[in-house]
Amino acid sequence: MKMNRREFLRGTGMAGAAAAMGWLRPGAASASNEVFRMAYGSDLRALDPANTLSPDDSLARSWCNGLLRFKPGSGNPEEFELDLAEKFDVGDDNKTYTFQLRKGVQIHNGRGELTSADVKWSFDRMNDERLASINRGRFQVIDGIETPDRHTVRFYLKEPDSLFIYTLLNFRGGFIVARAGSEGKEPGKMLFDPPLATGPFKITEIKPRQVIVLERHDQYFRGPSKLKRVEFPIVRSLVTRILSLKKGELDATYLGPVPKPQLEGLRSDPDIVVDIPDSDYNTCLHFNLTMKPMDDKRVRQAIAYAINRDDILKLFEPMAKPLYGPVSPTCVGALQESEIPVEHKYPYNAEKAKALLKEAGYGSGLRLETVASTSVPHVIQPLQVVQQHLARVGVDLKLHTTDTPGYLRDSRANKYPLNIYGGKRFPHAYDYLFEWFHTSADVTKPTRITNISRYGAVGRNVDAMLDGVRRTSDRKRQAELLKQAQLQILEDLPAFPLYIPLLGFARRKNVDLGYNFQDTTAMTYNLTEKSQVL
Repeated sequence: MKMNRREFLRGTGMAGAAAAMGWLRPGAASASNEVFRMAYGSDLRALDPANTLSPDDSLARSWCNGLLRFKPGSGNPEEFELDLAEKFDVGDDNKTYTFQLRKGVQIHNGRGELTSADVKWSFDRMNDERLASINRGRFQVIDGIETPDRHTVRFYLKEPDSLFIYTLLNFRGGFIVARAGSEGKEPGKMLFDPPLATGPFKITEIKPRQVIVLERHDQYFRGPSKLKRVEFPIVRSLVTRILSLKKGELDATYLGPVPKPQLEGLRSDPDIVVDIPDSDYNTCLHFNLTMKPMDDKRVRQAIAYAINRDDILKLFEPMAKPLYGPVSPTCVGALQESEIPVEHKYPYNAEKAKALLKEAGYGSGLRLETVASTSVPHVIQPLQVVQQHLARVGVDLKLHTTDTPGYLRDSRANKYPLNIYGGKRFPHAYDYLFEWFHTSADVTKPTRITNISRYGAVGRNVDAMLDGVRRTSDRKRQAELLKQAQLQILEDLPAFPLYIPLLGFARRKNVDLGYNFQDTTAMTYNLTEKSQVL
């Protein structure tokens, strides 16, 4: 199963390559109720849980466990359940977290019992620079980990952190893996040769740009799964995925922001179930506050008033919702639309935009530049609409296009005064606000994350409010601080909230997931020991 990233990404790259290679066979999905096939629309970034993002992070839930987990089907972190831990205790100072592990949890491939040493190793390895974990920043508050016995693990934190418990859920870096089987492996070469784990399924096969295969873990501590084998073929063409689902070659597929005609066609099929959960994804237009003219709040406000969100929503109808705050309202602690003052929603007003530009000294016009990736339509298409809107008020926005790595690089450099950017984070307002707007997350700093607006480099910041959220265990006080931070961000306008893309999934009617699917964090169906094909 050993494979490096280059080998994984090498392949034909043809839409429907999985079908050509025989992974989609006529009637195959219904041939056995022990086999489940779900198509992805793109390659995975990584399989090592220390480096997973969506959708690989969602897939990891089918073969890994956390100390705690999201309740299956739910994206609400406040509804978390015990997973590898059977109980835990939080010290009065919010600096000590002690977990008692379930006894007898078996590692894949008969490699014995998972112990506290494996838990410690799972978090210690993320500090290994050779691993270059993209989730490393989520665990920097850990000062040390102690293992008093085989089934006890204790975390010591550098400072009080009432939100630390959420980082231990089965999400981006919170997965527990086993040291057994990883001896001698170079950390930096484990992206597609991941450590063993303990989940209901285990990875047994990886074919570049074709398929990921999981098989049942018979010694799973919650009992063996009803499914014997799970296949995730890579099928880039949405049309191919939909046709294959309708013909029974697939049991399920990822749809993404599916166009309205295809969505209606699926919903009219009596053998298909379409799932469109609410979303914690947000898309904003970020202004680089250290570059002129974005250092002038009037220019930022003018751009906001010049944009008509309704025209952007029409691009993805019905797979998008308007975003008025810096965080999707589905997240814990996020502002609801009713809590946002009208003036901070920046409703479309072209005349007001022109007046603000004139007041700022740009009454005769303004030229700006930005960048987008040609392979990310939900970014480049809205930008093209924004171009049209800005032109109406005298702003000439030049759009440069590049590949995704170039877009990610250029949007983080002091190259363009504004950039459209979006993403999914842990579904708590704190995580979004910290990663996008905390001074330490400034993309020019060693502690960089995604503060591409450079908010806090000049003018006000929300650092004290966000730091206060972690330091207090008073939920009411946390909510107050989060609300204050979001309202200040809307007033200062380092970023203009645009829209929330909704992600669709579809499955055949005979697929029983074993839970009610309402997961706002998901990029795939999470398969558990209860999932089955009837």
